[in-house]
Amino acid sequence: MLADPRGEAGGTPAAAPEALRQAAVQMLQQHYEKWLDEPVPALDGLTPRAAASADGLRPRVAELVEGLERLYERALAEGAAAFDPTWMWEELGIEDLARGRSRKQAAPRLPHEIIADLAPDLVEVAADIGERARRTSRDDLTRTIERQEVESDLGFRRLRRDLAQDAEGGVAAEPDATDGRAIVASWVESLSNFELHLRKVFWVDEGLAWMLGATALDVIGEALRPPFTSFALVFTDRYALGLAERLLAEDPSARLRGRILSVLTVYVTATADGAGPMDLRLAFGADARDGGWPELVVRELSVRQDTRIVDLLRTLSPGDEPDEEVETLIASPPLRGLVGLVINAILYATSADADAVPGDPRGDDAPPPRRRRGGAIPPTDGIFRLPGKIDVTSLKQLKRVRRGASDVQAIRRCMVRGHWRRAGRSWKDANPRWIKPYWRGPSAAAIVEREYRLSCAPGADT
Repeated sequence: MLADPRGEAGGTPAAAPEALRQAAVQMLQQHYEKWLDEPVPALDGLTPRAAASADGLRPRVAELVEGLERLYERALAEGAAAFDPTWMWEELGIEDLARGRSRKQAAPRLPHEIIADLAPDLVEVAADIGERARRTSRDDLTRTIERQEVESDLGFRRLRRDLAQDAEGGVAAEPDATDGRAIVASWVESLSNFELHLRKVFWVDEGLAWMLGATALDVIGEALRPPFTSFALVFTDRYALGLAERLLAEDPSARLRGRILSVLTVYVTATADGAGPMDLRLAFGADARDGGWPELVVRELSVRQDTRIVDLLRTLSPGDEPDEEVETLIASPPLRGLVGLVINAILYATSADADAVPGDPRGDDAPPPRRRRGGAIPPTDGIFRLPGKIDVTSLKQLKRVRRGASDVQAIRRCMVRGHWRRAGRSWKDANPRWIKPYWRGPSAAAIVEREYRLSCAPGADT
């Protein structure tokens, strides 16, 4: 069915491949939700949930979950319907037994930190370009570095030549991609802007990311005002990582296709020209802790002030040739979800609700500051954490709704998606205010579910 979306000759056209894939994944989700409470012979006839509480059987439960993770990675690599079982570690309370793959890291290394070890010359070139641009622009906070400026830099040309020679000699390999030169240029462009604007980083807490993922983008382009011209957003939650895994699964040339990711860092560069549209360059850097180059996917958006963001995510971008259209966001639901999450995070970072906490959440386990070849530490504006104020019970129920489990239809109907409330004329703060997802009725989602079931006849639709 996925291979022939048009159906048999002369027959009724089948559903679109993405719709079929989502339906298959939902069936798998519903199956494994029930599987947790069904007897399993490999667990001496106990259910996985019961076995997870028995000391002697907990390792066996972990092995079963690891087996499901291998199936998930294989399905991603083959472009098939992929069921993500990583939520089971938390659901069963066996996160301490997770090994590799989806094991949470207390101090994950970010893509630019990994690149600094694998290709220090690349980071050095990016820092040189950024520092030179900062001097010549006289601290212009809107200054950005374009691809043409990167490719005309002598240091970048030497870097590209040296990397190519190392690859030919087997000393070190460039990123495994169809066009290694373009990937190197994309990394330098992203990191040079990152260096130019003093490497500002926002860590998005797991709970906040899940809530922002369930927030509608009911705003126009005028409301989108990035906090800085260039900065990075870090995601370590399974919602964002799952979207990134599905996105890489769509690219047969992606090195990390079919791998469970550990961290996603989005390098944002915003270019505005007066009252004209704002150009957003989003560079998605993903890592899977395998010692290789992080994956990099770059997308650019032009945001007009009067454009509804939700409509922008459905558009097709014009190509270089006349009458040519390049399928971008509309052709990739995972990419559309990721871009929506990033835009919601930007809106949140500049909203009245944001309460950024200075400091690296990794604490003492964070890598030491990167030094230049001369030993100096480049100036930086530091690292911040976007914690949000998330109710744990609501977050747990939201995760269940995201999984599409069959026994949470009542909660799905009782949940109100988050949205943005535009500032009134009398407000001193003109930024949009975030109304986070909430439940109709009692604050506890479990109570909503119980009361809904008691008050409605079976199969009733209210």
